[in-house]
This record gives sequence, C-alpha cells and structure tokens, in this order.
Amino acid sequence: MPKVILTFLCILCISFLFAQTEKAEILKQNVVLFPDTDAFGFICGEYNNKLYIVTAGHHIYDYEGSTVNIEYFKNSNINKDSITHKGKIIKLAEENDLALVEVSKPYDFRWKQVCLSKPTRGEKITIIGKEKEWFVPSRNSTIEDISNEGKVTVNPSPVLPGTSGGPLVTENGIVGIVTDDDGKYAYGLTMKTIIEELFENYQHRFSLKRASNRWLFVIDADGNSYETKVMKDGKSWMIQNLNLDYKDSWCFDNNPSNCETNGRLYFQEAAEIGCRSLGPGWHLPTEDEWETLISSYTANGYTSKDGPGVDAGRDAFDKLDQARFNLKPSGIYWHGDRSIPDEHTTFFFHGLNNNPHIAFWSSSLANRRPENGIFYFFQTEQRRLYKNDDWPTKRGHAVRCVKSN
Repeated sequence: MPKVILTFLCILCISFLFAQTEKAEILKQNVVLFPDTDAFGFICGEYNNKLYIVTAGHHIYDYEGSTVNIEYFKNSNINKDSITHKGKIIKLAEENDLALVEVSKPYDFRWKQVCLSKPTRGEKITIIGKEKEWFVPSRNSTIEDISNEGKVTVNPSPVLPGTSGGPLVTENGIVGIVTDDDGKYAYGLTMKTIIEELFENYQHRFSLKRASNRWLFVIDADGNSYETKVMKDGKSWMIQNLNLDYKDSWCFDNNPSNCETNGRLYFQEAAEIGCRSLGPGWHLPTEDEWETLISSYTANGYTSKDGPGVDAGRDAFDKLDQARFNLKPSGIYWHGDRSIPDEHTTFFFHGLNNNPHIAFWSSSLANRRPENGIFYFFQTEQRRLYKNDDWPTKRGHAVRCVKSN
C-alpha cells in the first residue's frame, strides 16, 4: 500500500479516537463512583432537585429503598475532596442487571444533559472508569453487534477493573451502559433498554436529550467545557463565554456564581492568552472576523456608538440572537476615566442588572488610539449592537473564542 495512503489512514484513525476520547473527557462530570463496590454509574435524570443515576445491578447488593454511598467527579465544582453523598436505590431490574439510584442534587452542581445518542454497528466507542478513577482508555474499540433486545457487543473490550456500570461513549454522546466483559469482548445495554427497564414509571425524571450528529465542545485548562457552533461565516465560534481562571480576569461583583453563569470578564491581553490556551487554531477574534461574522447574518450593517444605523444595529442583534449565539448579559468591569486605566481602585462592575449588556473583545487595537481595544457591545434591553474603540484594553469584557479553518 502506498505510503501516502497509510499516512492518511493513520490520521483518520487518530481523528476517530480523539473524537470519542474528547467526548468522554467532557462527560466525566456525568459519571459517579460507588466507592464501596469500586463501580461507576452515570446521571440520566434530574427532577425536583434530585439526580437519577444508572449503574450495573450486580454492584448493588441490597434491596430497593436501601442507601448507597456516591462520589462525584473529583474535578467537579462540588467534589474536589472526594466527599461522599448518600443515595437511595429506587429500582432494580435484575434480569438486565440494572439499578436506578436517587440522590439529592448538590448545590450548584452541573452536568451535561444534551448527550444522548443511538449506537450503530461499526461505530468507534470508549468507556469512562477504572479502579476508582475517571479513566478514559486510549485504545480504539468498535461496536460489533447490537441485538434486537438492546444488548451491545464491543470489540476489543475496553473494560478494566471497576469499569462496569459506567457509560458507553461515542463521538456523538452516551449510547449505553457497560454491564460485563469476558476479556475479549465487552457487553452493555442501549439507552433505549435502560429507559424501558428503569424509567417506565419515572419518565418525567429522565433528562438526557439527543445530541446533534456531531456534538461540538472545547475544553479549557480548568476542565470547563464550552459549546461551539459553526456559524454562517464558516468558522467555529464558542457560543458560551470563556470562564478560564487567569490573571486580569474577574467574576462580576467578585461573585463566583456569576462566573458559573456568565463566564469571566477579561482585560484584552488576558483574553488573547485564554483563547490561545484552548488549543491549536483557537484565538481571540480579530476585528475583521467579527465584521465577517456580523455581515454573514445581516447586510444592513450596524450602528457605531450612538451614530446612524441604530435600526441596523437592532437587526444585527436579532439575527445573531436567533442564530443561538447566546447574547445573555454579563456586564463589564470598568472605570469612568480613560486617563487612568491602571488604577484598579477606580474600577467597578456595571451592566448585569442595570442597563444590561454584554461586550466582547476583539484582538484588534484602535487605529487612532493604539492603547484602546476594539470591542463589540450588545445592549440587551434595546436589542442593538455597536462597535466601540473609545476605551483602553485594560477593561473587563466577556470573551468568545473562534477557531481558524
């Protein structure tokens, strides 16, 4: 076989492996550990401040109504120190080796609900979990068979000691649960079977939603994941605000809950570093990239500050909002005197509740005043967009990163 073809096939295999491995890394926060039996499970539902966890039944040696200990992903915001939480077994389906556990949702805990997918034969697959660690294997496995009864056969087996009960993950999301292996093959059940067996009387508590054909996320160094979208300009944009904890960045009102909801507010230089840290191709968008994005949704332009074009600015706001670009206000961190940009004592937070807005940095500087940075200002109540270059780069704005083609 020609060398160029072999090289191409190797690259293709690596890309498939990376896709499901990346997805598994994102979904670790959905996976829980049952420390008493060294087994894993994963969250499938949320209702009335309760979480509903699926696991393999042979790890639950008690009866319906008994309690079990649970630990969340150690890098999650609520479980950095392996705190044990008490859950209750509410259903056992012994024939298919399944169990459903209910647990009170920890304060401010977040998990991924848009991750449900359907398995197909030949699809690449991986798992999460090994010996009390949220481990994701690096080797490739494939779905070899799916029976009419919803049983999944995976070859070669990715299962390791302590894997059983964890999710089966493809590049498109969670497709089932690991129940057993024989050394060569791993076996599991589809999500359809899980729903039929465990959620027959709990339909309103099943919360997983189907993912798109290619679920796109990027992860930062803190483990935060951000949904991305290919916009009309042909580039992948984050549609959530950056929340990487880095110098010269702040939570609105210095309240961490605002960071969880709206991301952090960055000086321009910190924003550039934060975007580059996401990996190859990722960067803070230039003025030209913002202009191209906006013009791909409206031919009417937009207003510049308070000059002409206010109606066009509204059209640009509406079109991007309809495109699910997420223009929820996040406020800014600023000062009222352009002549003293470095005096943090004069800084204050503004624009989250009073005159709500969100401002996004570009990486470009103003031609007429190089110490100023160009940003794009979305006013929520007036529903309009304008560009501004009147303020120094040391001013806290929200950040969206974009990836080069």
